[in-house]
Amino acid sequence: MDVGLGASLLDSYPHTIAVLDGRGRIVWVNEAWREFGESNGFAPGSEPIGQNYLDAIEATDDPYAQRALDGITAVLSGDRVAVCKVYPCHGTDSLRWFRMRTFTVAFSDERYCLVAHEDVTAEQIGALLTEGRRELADLLNEMLLHEVGNALTSADGALAQFDGLTADESAMHRLTRAHERIEQSIEAARRLFQLIQHRPSFERQSVEDVATTAWDALGRDADSLVVADDFPLICSSVLASALLKVLFDSPIRDTDRCRVTIRAGRREFYVDDARSDSIPENTSNVFELSPVLDDGRYAFGLSLAKPLAHLHGWDISLDSSPAGGWRFVVRTEQLHLREPS
Repeated sequence: MDVGLGASLLDSYPHTIAVLDGRGRIVWVNEAWREFGESNGFAPGSEPIGQNYLDAIEATDDPYAQRALDGITAVLSGDRVAVCKVYPCHGTDSLRWFRMRTFTVAFSDERYCLVAHEDVTAEQIGALLTEGRRELADLLNEMLLHEVGNALTSADGALAQFDGLTADESAMHRLTRAHERIEQSIEAARRLFQLIQHRPSFERQSVEDVATTAWDALGRDADSLVVADDFPLICSSVLASALLKVLFDSPIRDTDRCRVTIRAGRREFYVDDARSDSIPENTSNVFELSPVLDDGRYAFGLSLAKPLAHLHGWDISLDSSPAGGWRFVVRTEQLHLREPS
């Protein structure tokens, strides 16, 4: 393929760009493509020209590879004029997202396909923080409306029982309880507001360190937490510990006798909880807001789990543990376990 002015301009472009022929073979790459390859494990000076990009994508174990492959194939076949997709491609020490743009290029009566990858990590992290904080703020608003509203209703009912300067014992108890409930709600709101305001730094952490911090904060028996697989996790240590603390402190279980085990999956990790009760039929209901007053303190329960996960770009679901009990599945898209070589 001749290199003209257009190719020279693309060669100076900061995003990685490759041009494919009709069969998916690479016929040209810009300098950013070569530099990215060398910085991500390719041998210096290795030549991408002539390699089949479609075959290379198909050979990967990346869960987003098939989507990219489908998009490029659609453009090469003429079914689509252009395709744009954002996908995670996290490194070993940092979070990364790219936007892939693919479109048809006509040159010398031949159909080519230009594939460009733009690093949109800052954009994605900004979007995650905005959405996650909005979810937390919605929870805060819902909780205050629910709890403070109920407490004030109870207080109004108690005040109606007053006769002059006196009231019966039950009315005084209702007033005292309403006051305590408002105080507890305000304290819970303060803690949640601190999480909303937190400015996270996403760095490589040991999952054992993050889990131990959360476990110790609950004052649990150290022997009841088992980290079966210690693996690196790119996260905010504060927000990730808060997430695990929520999972560890789920108020519907017998926490004194419960044993929790953390295991690594391929691109997810598991929090196995040996509680005796079976998982609910509709597992998504577990993560809905259901305020709980436990031993005089207010708890959001598992309603914080999804927003805290979303702040990292993670997703969380509930399944049955193979060993019995509950299994929280936290999908991170980070590679935790590799296939045996």
